[in-house]
Amino acid sequence: MTYLESMKKGFTLVELGIVLATISIMSAIAFPNISNLIADYRLKAASRDVFSNLQRAKIMAVKENKLCTMTFNLPVDGRPNDYVVYVDEDRDFQYDTGETILSSKRFSDYKSGVGFNLAEGGGDGLTFTRNANLRPSIAFNSRGLPVSPGGKAWVRMGRDRHVAARILESHVERLRRVV
Repeated sequence: MTYLESMKKGFTLVELGIVLATISIMSAIAFPNISNLIADYRLKAASRDVFSNLQRAKIMAVKENKLCTMTFNLPVDGRPNDYVVYVDEDRDFQYDTGETILSSKRFSDYKSGVGFNLAEGGGDGLTFTRNANLRPSIAFNSRGLPVSPGGKAWVRMGRDRHVAARILESHVERLRRVV
């Protein structure tokens, strides 16, 4: 093998530079789309959890033949929660020590700024009836019907992503995206 033949094997710096530039451009185009997908996934997950826990309260009320309540912005045992679902033994729409907690969630677990949309629902993102402690609550009776008038929970992420779950007189409505 001569010196010239050995020089023809491999890649030149120009070829490597073109490949790296192409990969960089493709990454720059794909990265924002991937980060938007992750943000949408987290928002949908948080919204689905609100919806499924409303359904859980409704189903458990029928199953246990007791009032089941979802109260928002409720601290339990010194831990702040965005909402708590519990069996309301004394039917006062307030969590009392000893009542069975079915579920509790914090939006901070989803990361990336998921929370209630404070621009909606009178400043807290919720339009549910307030209990004696002025916390938004919705309760379901043993037939699975809301005890108080329905309302909405507005979940948001950033400025331009919003989802709402609405409770009507007879059922929990699926989530809808609000732009």
